[in-house]
Amino acid sequence: MKENHLKRLLSFVLVIAMVVSLCPTIAFAGDTLPYRGESALADNEPTSHGYRAEDLLSWDPATDPDAELLRARVPLQNRIEAVPATQANPSLNPEVKYLTLAGDYGNAFFGGTSYTNEFSEYCFNFWQYIDYYAPWHGQTTATTPMELWNVDDERVNPNAWKSRSFEFGMMNLPNAAYTNAAHKNGVLSLGCIFLPRAYQSWRTLIQRDENGGFPYADKLIEITKYYGFDGWYMNLEGSDSPSGTAKEELAAFLKYLRDEGGLYVQYYNAGGSIDTQMMDAGAADSFFKDYGWSTSGAVSEVEKYGMDAVYGGFEAGGNRWNNSFSKMWQDGEIVSSIATLGTDFVHAGIDEDFGNGKEMRRENDDFQWMSAVRERAWFTGSSGNPTDATPITDTVTAVGKTNGSGTNQMPGIASLVTERSVVNGDTFVTNFNTGHGLVYAVDGEISNTHEWANISIQDILPTWQFWFQSEGTALQAEYDYGTGYQKGLSAQWKEGTLVEGSTTYGEFDFDLVNPYNGGSSLAVYGKVDADNFMHLYKTNLDVTDASKLALTFQKTSDDNVAMSLGVVFAKDINTENNTYTVTEIPLDNTVAASDGWVTSTADLSAYTGESIAMIGLYFKGASENYQMHIGQLKYTSGQNLTPDAPTGLTIDKAYDTNEMVVSWDLGEYDSVKQYNVYAVINGVEQYMGGIYDEIYQPLSAIELKSLRSRILPVLDRRHSGFPAEDF
Repeated sequence: MKENHLKRLLSFVLVIAMVVSLCPTIAFAGDTLPYRGESALADNEPTSHGYRAEDLLSWDPATDPDAELLRARVPLQNRIEAVPATQANPSLNPEVKYLTLAGDYGNAFFGGTSYTNEFSEYCFNFWQYIDYYAPWHGQTTATTPMELWNVDDERVNPNAWKSRSFEFGMMNLPNAAYTNAAHKNGVLSLGCIFLPRAYQSWRTLIQRDENGGFPYADKLIEITKYYGFDGWYMNLEGSDSPSGTAKEELAAFLKYLRDEGGLYVQYYNAGGSIDTQMMDAGAADSFFKDYGWSTSGAVSEVEKYGMDAVYGGFEAGGNRWNNSFSKMWQDGEIVSSIATLGTDFVHAGIDEDFGNGKEMRRENDDFQWMSAVRERAWFTGSSGNPTDATPITDTVTAVGKTNGSGTNQMPGIASLVTERSVVNGDTFVTNFNTGHGLVYAVDGEISNTHEWANISIQDILPTWQFWFQSEGTALQAEYDYGTGYQKGLSAQWKEGTLVEGSTTYGEFDFDLVNPYNGGSSLAVYGKVDADNFMHLYKTNLDVTDASKLALTFQKTSDDNVAMSLGVVFAKDINTENNTYTVTEIPLDNTVAASDGWVTSTADLSAYTGESIAMIGLYFKGASENYQMHIGQLKYTSGQNLTPDAPTGLTIDKAYDTNEMVVSWDLGEYDSVKQYNVYAVINGVEQYMGGIYDEIYQPLSAIELKSLRSRILPVLDRRHSGFPAEDF
C-alpha cells in the first residue's frame, strides 16, 4: 500500500508508555487456518516465513520481509537455584531437563504473527517446567503466494492437506513473541532445521568456502543473533542421512555453530545412530532419542554424556493422555532428560479429540477454557495438584479424550520435572496476565474492548498452577478473562464454520470479573471449611528496610474468610528433611466484599536481611462459595522505578489502511521491561499494544483519520510525561 506522511494521512495522538515491570512419526493436531473478520491479517501486518538453505548466503535483514518487526529483544533471564524443600516433589532431580517441540500460537503455515486481534491464539502457560523450546510446524518461504492454499477446502475436507503444493522452508525460526516469553522465564528458544524437505538437502548447508569455512553456518549464526534466539534443533529423518565423509562434514558444520557462534544445538536422527556420534564429535549439546529408546540405553548414555545431554523422546501429540512415561524411571530415579513432540495438542487437538478435526473449537473464544484445562492436566497432572501424579480420566474426557480411548495414563510433567523460577532480586510484579484477553485493562479500567493475543507481554505466571494445601476442602484457581468470558460446551459446525446460535453453554464455578492489568486475573474460589495455603511463587527475593509486598484484589463473596500472605524465608527451610515454616503476614481489607479493586500493602522491614524463598496466600474462615480475584502482586524495596521518557519517537510508516509503524530508542532491559502504545482519542487513552522493542506496528481496529496528531511519552500507566514534537 502507498505510504503517506502522517500530516497528510493520520490525525491522532499516539502515546508510547514506557512501563517498568518490577520483575522483570509426525503427529500433528489441527492446523491453524487464517482468521476471519476483525482478527484477519491486515494488509501490511508483519508475518514470519520459512527459509531455504539456497537463500541463506544472500540473506540480509534489510531485504528480509518484516525483519525489523519480527525480532525477539528480551534477554535470557537467569533462573534461581533449586531448593528441593520448596518443590512440589522434593525427591525429584532438578538436573532433569525438558525440551518441547511444539507449535506456538498454533500451526500456521502462512501468516505467522507475533501478536494478533484474536483471543483464541494459544498462549503457553507453563514455562516453569521447560528448559528448551523449539517450533514444530512448517512455514512457507517468503515468496510463496497464499493463493496456493485452498483454505476453504481445508475447512471441510479431512484429506485436503494431501493436496498442498506450496513450498516450505527447511528452516523455521521461533516466533519472536514466544522467544520473548521464553527468555523472560529463563528458557532457551531454538530454531528448527527440518529435513527432508522437497528439493532441499543438508548437503547445501555443509558446503565449505575457499578458506575451508562454513559460509552457511556463518549466515545461520547471523540470523540467530539478529532475531534474538539461542540455537538450533536439527531434525534429520528419512532415508537421506549422511554417511562416511559427509557425516563428518555435518558434524563439523554443527560444531562450527557451537564453537564460532556460541549457539545451542540439539540433534535428532529418526531411527539412526548418528545422534551419539554427533555427541562424540562435539557437534551437539544434546540429542533427542527416537521414541523406541530403552531405559537401560538411556542410563548408559547419561553416564557417558550427562543428564543434560540425553533426552528421552515421547510423542505428545500422538499418544497424548496415554503417555505413562514409565520408561523414564529406574529404581525410583529419573534416567534421563525428557523431550516431547507436539504438546500444543492441548489446544490444536481439541477437535480431533472430540472426533472431528474439522470442527473449530480451537479458534472459537467460547471453548478456550477447554484448552486451559487440558494444558494444566498435561503439565500439572489431571488431579490439578502438582504433588499428586495420579491420573484421573474424567478430568480429561470432559474436555476431549484422545483417539477414542477412555483411558488416561498421563501423570503430568510435574511428576518428572521440577519447577523452575526467575523471581529474584529486590523487585517483582505480576498482574497474572497470560498474554491474551477479551479486553485490555489498565489499573482496573478497560482501555481496549477488542480481543487480543501477545505472549510477548505475558507476565511471570505462578510457579505452581495450582497447589493448595488444606486439612479440609482444597480451594481451586483459574485464570479469569472477564465478564465476556464464556464456557462453551457443545456446538454445531457447517463447512468448517460455527452455526450461529448452536452453542450450548455452562457456568464457571467462579464469578467473572474484568482484569486489573492486561487480559486476565487469578480467580480463587470454592468451599472453605479449613485453612487453605496457596503456593504461588518460588523466589529468591532480598528483603531490605524498605521492602513492601502489595496485593491488589477484588472479593465478590459475602463471608468471613480472610486472606493473608504466607512467606517462607530461606532461614526457615530445613534442608536435611526438606521441610519449612511459613510466616503469616496480615493483609488489611480482605474480609469485606468489594465492588472494585482494593490494594493492601504489607510492610516487610521487620525482616530486613532475610531472603524470601516462597510467596503464597492463606485463606482462613468459613464459606460455602468463596470468591476472590487477585489482580496484582507487587514486591518493591523502595527504589525509584520510574524510567526516563523514551527518546527518538518516530512514525516510520503510515499506510492508507489505518496501519502504521512507530519506533523509539530502546532502553536497557534492567530499567525498562515493556513499552505500551496508546492512541489518545478525544482525550481518552486507548491501549494499542505493548512490547519490549524499539519498534511496533499497532493492530488497530479504530478509525484514525480524523484525529489530531502528536506523540507523548508516558512514564507509567497513569501519568503522561513530556510531549515530543508534533508531526
